[in-house]
Amino acid sequence: MSGGAKPFRRFPGRVFESGEPSPCAERRCHATATPRWRGGVATRPNARRIPIFPRFAEPPPRSSAGTVRGTGGHETKESGQVAQSGSDGTLVSGVAGRYALALFELARDEKQIDEVSKNLDQFDAIYNESDDLRRLVRSPAYTAEQQKPAIEAILAKVGIGGIAANFIKLTAANRRLFALPDMIRGYREKVRESKGIVRAEVRVAEKPSDALIQEIEATLREVAGSEIELDLKVDPSLIGGIVVKIGSRMVDASLRTKLNGIRLAMRAA
Repeated sequence: MSGGAKPFRRFPGRVFESGEPSPCAERRCHATATPRWRGGVATRPNARRIPIFPRFAEPPPRSSAGTVRGTGGHETKESGQVAQSGSDGTLVSGVAGRYALALFELARDEKQIDEVSKNLDQFDAIYNESDDLRRLVRSPAYTAEQQKPAIEAILAKVGIGGIAANFIKLTAANRRLFALPDMIRGYREKVRESKGIVRAEVRVAEKPSDALIQEIEATLREVAGSEIELDLKVDPSLIGGIVVKIGSRMVDASLRTKLNGIRLAMRAA
């Protein structure tokens, strides 16, 4: 090696060092120091901290197929976990899907499927009505230590107990409360599948009579070949007619014509 030229040295982990210490100091540091863990990254003494996530933030559920719609109507880029599509056309994230399946299997084994469904429906109704509860569930600013006692107090006040209450408390303790609405939706889907029930979404421009609803249900049962769970929504933006979705598919034109005929006949009567 020519005079004056210094040999090239490689030091593992040098990218984490703040500043340019001398080769001797760097060798001494790597030979004697114990790595320190900061934000999930091993660093050496005097290393520059590399922020990974905000203090309270937690990465949202991810999937490898497109995007997942979160509880707040947001969409997150997917990579890593698989999103499951329910028969009602909704997307349930991998995390929510696994929790929902575990809850359903426990409720089935304990023969409490309907009881758990009732309690989850009660909590979901409160969630949809309460801005404070939605903030508690959605916001990453709350720690598990803050969410868990608040959730326990709410459950005790409204009388939700048993498997459903323990499940909701578990999601708070595990920092998965943000995915609870998706878990409830996933559980409902498992219950429908177990009972051979298909969800049918019907949108009409005006609220139909009870007789018309019965006619619609009978027609949809005939098309689906099974029992249905009717989700009727009034949408004044519809100029006329009726829009029906069975599971994840829209009904064809012939069925829409038949349903519209029922609607017109009822109005004429």
